[in-house]
Amino acid sequence: MTADGFATATVSRNGVYSLQTVLALDPSGSGAALLLGFNSKVSTNAGLSWTEIQGLAPSDFPMLWEPINAWVLPGSDLRAIITNDTSFYSGIGVFRYDHSARRYTDDTPALTSVLANDRPAGLEAFNTGASVVFRLISATGGIAQSTDGGVSFAALPGAEGGLDPCNVRHIASLASDRSVVATWCGNAPRLAYSKNSGRTWTSVEGGAWSTLACLVNGLVVTSKHLVVSCLDGPIVRLGY
Repeated sequence: MTADGFATATVSRNGVYSLQTVLALDPSGSGAALLLGFNSKVSTNAGLSWTEIQGLAPSDFPMLWEPINAWVLPGSDLRAIITNDTSFYSGIGVFRYDHSARRYTDDTPALTSVLANDRPAGLEAFNTGASVVFRLISATGGIAQSTDGGVSFAALPGAEGGLDPCNVRHIASLASDRSVVATWCGNAPRLAYSKNSGRTWTSVEGGAWSTLACLVNGLVVTSKHLVVSCLDGPIVRLGY
């Protein structure tokens, strides 16, 4: 254990060693922060000091070990939405965490129902100024949205999917026009975009992508391009 309270942990799963850590901070500036991984911690002062999460039921711990992303909801009571990659689902798991109650709520079954029985596969969040909006994408590209900080989700009309399924998807949208959205697979070189909030999708094919076709580990949507970061590869701009 180091002086700042952190420890380096190596997790063994079927002979594969990994260390995955996700950091989330309250966007309202309260200082509430969440650090997820094998040794999960919370902070109330924007990371100046950390306290290890204790008091959880043993069944809750797997929800911390394989985090994909996390979002701390505005306010000082440290509530969060967490996605993770677990063996319990063919897609991702979506969980709500209330630190004061030391309680996880598994929202995955309910969200699967909202997505017309298509598994949740990815989640993005953006701050409109009035609220934090969460946008959930299914394995085949169906979209549901929450405008109340993740309390409830509703399917976007007409955004019913149509893409080849991916168990883990990522989703990003244009900051100035959230109807422009892109999605990519976590484990296959598949990339698509929509200009109407997911009602119709266009797969990216041909051009530079036909020769690159990389595994994407990051993407930014601009007004004219998808700026794509490739795993162990270049950063490229693709017009859309």
